[in-house]
Amino acid sequence: NGSAANVHTVIDHAQVNHDTNFTVTISGTSAAAADLKAIDAITSGIITATGVETITGSLSDVGDVVDVDTNKGNAGQQIDIDTDFNVTLSDTGTMSASALNTLNGKVPGTVTVTNAVTLTGSASDIATAASADNAGTLALASNFGATVSTGAVDAADLITIYGQTSATINATGVTAINGTATAVATAINHAQVNHDADFTVTLSEAAATGLELTQIDAATNQVVDGLLVTTISGTASQVAAAAVAHAVYIAMSCAVVVGVAIAATPIAACTVAVVPVAAAAVAAGTTADPTSLLRLHLPWMGQTMVDRL
Repeated sequence: NGSAANVHTVIDHAQVNHDTNFTVTISGTSAAAADLKAIDAITSGIITATGVETITGSLSDVGDVVDVDTNKGNAGQQIDIDTDFNVTLSDTGTMSASALNTLNGKVPGTVTVTNAVTLTGSASDIATAASADNAGTLALASNFGATVSTGAVDAADLITIYGQTSATINATGVTAINGTATAVATAINHAQVNHDADFTVTLSEAAATGLELTQIDAATNQVVDGLLVTTISGTASQVAAAAVAHAVYIAMSCAVVVGVAIAATPIAACTVAVVPVAAAAVAAGTTADPTSLLRLHLPWMGQTMVDRL
Protein backbone atom coordinates (compact mmCIF):
# COMPACT_ATOMS: atom_id res chain seq x y z
CA ASN A 1 0.00 0.00 0.00
CA GLY A 2 0.98 3.65 -0.42
CA SER A 3 0.96 6.31 -3.08
CA ALA A 4 0.64 5.11 -6.65
CA ALA A 5 4.15 6.33 -7.41
CA ASN A 6 5.70 4.52 -4.42
CA VAL A 7 3.85 1.26 -5.05
CA HIS A 8 4.93 1.37 -8.68
CA THR A 9 8.55 2.01 -7.71
CA VAL A 10 8.64 -0.85 -5.17
CA ILE A 11 7.05 -3.55 -7.30
CA ASP A 12 9.27 -2.64 -10.24
CA HIS A 13 12.48 -2.84 -8.23
CA ALA A 14 14.77 -5.76 -9.04
CA GLN A 15 15.38 -6.49 -5.33
CA VAL A 16 11.71 -6.90 -4.48
CA ASN A 17 10.44 -10.43 -5.03
CA HIS A 18 6.65 -10.61 -5.12
CA ASP A 19 3.89 -12.70 -6.62
CA THR A 20 1.28 -11.43 -9.08
CA ASN A 21 -1.95 -11.63 -7.12
CA PHE A 22 -1.43 -9.10 -4.33
CA THR A 23 -3.93 -6.36 -3.57
CA VAL A 24 -3.09 -2.66 -3.41
CA THR A 25 -4.64 0.30 -1.62
CA ILE A 26 -3.60 3.65 -3.04
CA SER A 27 -3.15 6.49 -0.56
CA GLY A 28 -3.12 10.19 -1.32
CA THR A 29 -5.58 12.29 -3.29
CA SER A 30 -3.72 12.24 -6.60
CA ALA A 31 -2.42 9.38 -8.73
CA ALA A 32 -0.70 9.23 -12.08
CA ALA A 33 -2.53 7.07 -14.58
CA ALA A 34 0.79 5.64 -15.78
CA ASP A 35 1.51 4.36 -12.24
CA LEU A 36 -1.94 2.81 -11.90
CA LYS A 37 -1.55 1.10 -15.28
CA ALA A 38 1.86 -0.27 -14.33
CA ILE A 39 0.55 -1.66 -11.03
CA ASP A 40 -2.46 -3.18 -12.77
CA ALA A 41 -0.19 -4.90 -15.30
CA ILE A 42 1.76 -6.65 -12.52
CA THR A 43 -0.99 -7.86 -10.21
CA SER A 44 -4.28 -9.62 -10.74
CA GLY A 45 -5.49 -8.41 -7.36
CA ILE A 46 -7.81 -5.49 -6.73
CA ILE A 47 -6.28 -2.00 -6.73
CA THR A 48 -8.35 0.21 -4.44
CA ALA A 49 -8.04 3.85 -5.44
CA THR A 50 -11.31 5.19 -4.07
CA GLY A 51 -9.48 7.88 -2.11
CA VAL A 52 -7.95 9.34 -5.25
CA GLU A 53 -9.57 12.65 -6.15
CA THR A 54 -7.53 13.44 -9.26
CA ILE A 55 -6.05 11.13 -11.89
CA THR A 56 -3.29 12.74 -13.93
CA GLY A 57 -1.47 11.88 -17.14
CA SER A 58 -1.98 11.61 -20.85
CA LEU A 59 -5.37 11.23 -22.50
CA SER A 60 -4.43 7.69 -23.52
CA ASP A 61 -3.25 6.58 -20.05
CA VAL A 62 -6.16 8.14 -18.19
CA GLY A 63 -8.60 6.64 -20.67
CA ASP A 64 -7.11 3.18 -20.10
CA VAL A 65 -7.43 3.50 -16.31
CA VAL A 66 -10.99 4.79 -16.43
CA ASP A 67 -12.00 1.94 -18.73
CA VAL A 68 -10.70 -0.69 -16.28
CA ASP A 69 -13.30 0.31 -13.69
CA THR A 70 -16.55 -0.59 -15.41
CA ASN A 71 -18.71 -0.01 -12.33
CA LYS A 72 -17.33 3.04 -10.58
CA GLY A 73 -18.11 3.36 -6.90
CA ASN A 74 -18.52 -0.39 -6.46
CA ALA A 75 -15.76 -2.71 -5.28
CA GLY A 76 -14.56 -5.66 -7.30
CA GLN A 77 -13.12 -4.04 -10.40
CA GLN A 78 -9.43 -4.44 -11.15
CA ILE A 79 -8.95 -0.74 -10.35
CA ASP A 80 -11.62 0.66 -8.04
CA ILE A 81 -12.15 4.41 -8.29
CA ASP A 82 -14.92 6.53 -6.82
CA THR A 83 -17.73 8.47 -8.44
CA ASP A 84 -16.48 12.04 -8.12
CA PHE A 85 -12.86 12.04 -9.28
CA ASN A 86 -11.38 14.69 -11.55
CA VAL A 87 -8.83 14.35 -14.34
CA THR A 88 -5.87 16.52 -15.30
CA LEU A 89 -4.40 15.81 -18.73
CA SER A 90 -0.77 16.64 -19.46
CA ASP A 91 -0.72 16.14 -23.24
CA THR A 92 1.01 18.59 -25.53
CA GLY A 93 0.71 19.00 -29.30
CA THR A 94 -2.42 17.54 -30.84
CA MET A 95 -5.33 15.80 -29.15
CA SER A 96 -8.25 13.91 -30.66
CA ALA A 97 -11.45 15.80 -29.89
CA SER A 98 -13.44 12.59 -30.23
CA ALA A 99 -11.27 10.75 -27.68
CA LEU A 100 -11.42 13.74 -25.34
CA ASN A 101 -15.21 13.85 -25.55
CA THR A 102 -15.39 10.11 -24.85
CA LEU A 103 -13.25 10.47 -21.73
CA ASN A 104 -15.17 13.53 -20.59
CA GLY A 105 -18.37 11.51 -20.77
CA LYS A 106 -16.92 8.90 -18.41
CA VAL A 107 -15.44 11.24 -15.79
CA PRO A 108 -17.88 12.42 -13.11
CA GLY A 109 -15.80 15.48 -12.25
CA THR A 110 -13.96 18.00 -14.40
CA VAL A 111 -11.45 17.09 -17.09
CA THR A 112 -8.73 19.74 -17.23
CA VAL A 113 -6.43 19.98 -20.24
CA THR A 114 -3.45 21.83 -18.82
CA ASN A 115 -1.68 22.79 -22.03
CA ALA A 116 -2.89 24.65 -25.10
CA VAL A 117 -3.27 21.56 -27.26
CA THR A 118 -4.61 21.55 -30.80
CA LEU A 119 -7.86 19.63 -30.98
CA THR A 120 -8.23 17.59 -34.15
CA GLY A 121 -11.20 15.90 -35.78
CA SER A 122 -14.57 16.85 -37.15
CA ALA A 123 -15.96 20.30 -36.52
CA SER A 124 -18.81 18.63 -34.66
CA ASP A 125 -16.46 16.84 -32.25
CA ILE A 126 -14.36 19.93 -31.65
CA ALA A 127 -17.51 22.00 -31.11
CA THR A 128 -18.74 19.42 -28.59
CA ALA A 129 -15.50 19.84 -26.64
CA ALA A 130 -15.79 23.63 -26.87
CA SER A 131 -19.37 23.48 -25.59
CA ALA A 132 -18.27 21.30 -22.66
CA ASP A 133 -15.57 23.87 -21.93
CA ASN A 134 -18.24 26.56 -21.87
CA ALA A 135 -20.42 24.41 -19.59
CA GLY A 136 -17.55 23.80 -17.15
CA THR A 137 -17.38 20.00 -17.37
CA LEU A 138 -14.23 20.32 -19.47
CA ALA A 139 -11.52 22.93 -18.90
CA LEU A 140 -9.51 23.83 -21.99
CA ALA A 141 -6.80 26.44 -22.30
CA SER A 142 -8.18 29.77 -23.45
CA ASN A 143 -5.99 29.54 -26.56
CA PHE A 144 -6.48 25.91 -27.56
CA GLY A 145 -5.99 25.26 -31.25
CA ALA A 146 -8.29 23.46 -33.66
CA THR A 147 -7.61 21.63 -36.91
CA VAL A 148 -10.82 20.54 -38.62
CA SER A 149 -10.66 17.34 -40.65
CA THR A 150 -11.52 17.13 -44.33
CA GLY A 151 -15.20 17.09 -45.26
CA ALA A 152 -18.37 19.09 -44.74
CA VAL A 153 -18.88 21.21 -41.63
CA ASP A 154 -21.75 23.09 -40.05
CA ALA A 155 -20.99 26.80 -39.88
CA ALA A 156 -22.58 26.89 -36.42
CA ASP A 157 -19.90 24.48 -35.18
CA LEU A 158 -17.13 26.79 -36.38
CA ILE A 159 -18.80 29.66 -34.55
CA THR A 160 -19.00 27.58 -31.35
CA ILE A 161 -15.31 26.71 -31.59
CA TYR A 162 -13.92 30.19 -32.09
CA GLY A 163 -16.21 31.43 -29.32
CA GLN A 164 -14.16 29.41 -26.81
CA THR A 165 -10.61 30.12 -27.98
CA SER A 166 -8.41 33.00 -29.02
CA ALA A 167 -6.47 30.82 -31.45
CA THR A 168 -6.99 30.38 -35.18
CA ILE A 169 -9.08 27.48 -36.45
CA ASN A 170 -7.46 25.59 -39.31
CA ALA A 171 -10.33 24.75 -41.66
CA THR A 172 -8.33 24.64 -44.89
CA GLY A 173 -9.24 20.99 -45.44
CA VAL A 174 -12.96 21.65 -45.26
CA THR A 175 -14.78 20.90 -48.51
CA ALA A 176 -18.20 22.31 -47.61
CA ILE A 177 -19.49 24.87 -45.11
CA ASN A 178 -23.23 24.58 -44.63
CA GLY A 179 -25.94 26.26 -42.56
CA THR A 180 -28.01 29.41 -42.57
CA ALA A 181 -26.75 32.28 -44.70
CA THR A 182 -26.14 34.25 -41.52
CA ALA A 183 -24.09 31.48 -39.90
CA VAL A 184 -22.06 30.74 -43.04
CA ALA A 185 -21.27 34.41 -43.66
CA THR A 186 -20.36 34.90 -40.01
CA ALA A 187 -18.04 31.89 -39.91
CA ILE A 188 -16.17 32.47 -43.15
CA ASN A 189 -15.67 36.17 -42.40
CA HIS A 190 -14.32 35.65 -38.89
CA ALA A 191 -10.63 36.40 -38.43
CA GLN A 192 -10.07 33.19 -36.45
CA VAL A 193 -11.38 30.87 -39.18
CA ASN A 194 -8.70 29.99 -41.70
CA HIS A 195 -10.24 28.42 -44.80
CA ASP A 196 -9.35 28.09 -48.47
CA ALA A 197 -11.48 29.27 -51.38
CA ASP A 198 -12.46 25.85 -52.65
CA PHE A 199 -15.45 24.87 -50.51
CA THR A 200 -19.09 24.52 -51.50
CA VAL A 201 -21.97 25.96 -49.52
CA THR A 202 -25.50 24.68 -48.95
CA LEU A 203 -27.84 27.16 -47.31
CA SER A 204 -30.36 25.59 -44.95
CA GLU A 205 -33.01 28.28 -44.42
CA ALA A 206 -35.38 30.32 -46.53
CA ALA A 207 -34.11 33.75 -45.55
CA ALA A 208 -30.86 35.37 -46.70
CA THR A 209 -29.66 38.91 -47.12
CA GLY A 210 -28.08 40.21 -50.27
CA LEU A 211 -24.98 41.12 -48.27
CA GLU A 212 -24.63 37.60 -46.88
CA LEU A 213 -24.92 36.07 -50.34
CA THR A 214 -22.25 38.33 -51.82
CA GLN A 215 -19.92 37.75 -48.88
CA ILE A 216 -20.29 33.99 -49.22
CA ASP A 217 -19.86 34.15 -52.99
CA ALA A 218 -16.69 36.23 -52.61
CA ALA A 219 -15.13 33.72 -50.22
CA THR A 220 -15.42 30.64 -52.44
CA ASN A 221 -14.92 29.70 -56.06
CA GLN A 222 -17.41 26.86 -55.76
CA VAL A 223 -21.20 26.70 -56.02
CA VAL A 224 -23.41 28.17 -53.32
CA ASP A 225 -26.59 26.08 -53.16
CA GLY A 226 -29.42 28.35 -52.09
CA LEU A 227 -32.32 26.30 -53.39
CA LEU A 228 -34.10 26.67 -50.05
CA VAL A 229 -33.81 30.45 -50.11
CA THR A 230 -37.18 32.07 -50.77
CA THR A 231 -36.54 35.60 -49.51
CA ILE A 232 -33.57 37.89 -50.12
CA SER A 233 -33.52 41.05 -48.03
CA GLY A 234 -31.37 44.14 -47.71
CA THR A 235 -30.86 47.52 -49.25
CA ALA A 236 -31.26 48.01 -52.97
CA SER A 237 -27.49 48.08 -53.46
CA GLN A 238 -27.00 44.89 -51.46
CA VAL A 239 -29.62 43.02 -53.45
CA ALA A 240 -28.16 44.40 -56.66
CA ALA A 241 -24.72 43.11 -55.63
CA ALA A 242 -26.19 39.68 -54.95
CA ALA A 243 -27.72 39.79 -58.41
CA VAL A 244 -24.30 39.63 -60.02
CA ALA A 245 -22.81 37.03 -57.68
CA HIS A 246 -21.16 34.50 -59.95
CA ALA A 247 -22.17 31.18 -58.39
CA VAL A 248 -25.18 31.56 -56.11
CA TYR A 249 -28.12 29.37 -57.11
CA ILE A 250 -31.62 29.85 -55.72
CA ALA A 251 -35.13 28.66 -56.53
CA MET A 252 -37.11 30.44 -59.24
CA SER A 253 -39.95 31.38 -56.89
CA CYS A 254 -38.03 33.68 -54.57
CA ALA A 255 -39.19 37.05 -53.31
CA VAL A 256 -37.00 40.07 -52.73
CA VAL A 257 -37.22 42.37 -49.74
CA VAL A 258 -35.40 45.63 -50.42
CA GLY A 259 -35.16 47.79 -47.35
CA VAL A 260 -38.72 48.06 -46.11
CA ALA A 261 -40.28 47.43 -49.52
CA ILE A 262 -41.51 43.89 -50.07
CA ALA A 263 -42.05 42.64 -53.59
CA ALA A 264 -45.75 42.06 -54.14
CA THR A 265 -45.28 38.80 -56.03
CA PRO A 266 -42.51 36.22 -56.28
CA ILE A 267 -39.93 36.91 -58.94
CA ALA A 268 -40.42 34.67 -61.94
CA ALA A 269 -36.69 34.13 -62.37
CA CYS A 270 -34.30 35.20 -59.62
CA THR A 271 -31.25 35.48 -61.81
CA VAL A 272 -28.41 37.66 -63.08
CA ALA A 273 -29.39 41.11 -64.33
CA VAL A 274 -28.73 44.81 -64.14
CA VAL A 275 -31.11 46.63 -61.80
CA PRO A 276 -32.96 49.16 -64.00
CA VAL A 277 -35.12 50.57 -61.21
CA ALA A 278 -33.56 53.56 -59.45
CA ALA A 279 -31.93 52.31 -56.26
CA ALA A 280 -33.08 55.35 -54.30
CA ALA A 281 -36.68 54.82 -55.35
CA VAL A 282 -36.66 51.15 -54.39
CA ALA A 283 -34.91 51.82 -51.09
CA ALA A 284 -37.53 54.45 -50.31
CA GLY A 285 -40.23 51.83 -50.71
CA THR A 286 -41.51 52.64 -54.20
CA THR A 287 -43.59 49.77 -55.50
CA ALA A 288 -42.06 48.32 -58.65
CA ASP A 289 -42.47 45.26 -60.79
CA PRO A 290 -40.17 42.80 -58.99
CA THR A 291 -39.34 41.07 -62.26
CA SER A 292 -37.69 44.28 -63.44
CA LEU A 293 -35.11 43.94 -60.69
CA LEU A 294 -33.72 40.54 -61.63
CA ARG A 295 -34.37 39.39 -65.14
CA LEU A 296 -31.88 37.16 -66.96
CA HIS A 297 -32.74 33.47 -66.75
CA LEU A 298 -29.66 31.21 -66.77
CA PRO A 299 -30.59 27.54 -66.28
CA TRP A 300 -27.91 25.65 -64.39
CA MET A 301 -26.87 22.26 -65.74
CA GLY A 302 -30.13 21.92 -67.62
CA GLN A 303 -32.28 22.20 -64.48
CA THR A 304 -34.95 24.69 -65.47
CA MET A 305 -36.12 25.06 -61.88
CA VAL A 306 -32.74 26.50 -60.87
CA ASP A 307 -31.53 29.94 -61.76
CA ARG A 308 -28.26 31.71 -61.26
CA LEU A 309 -28.00 35.04 -59.48
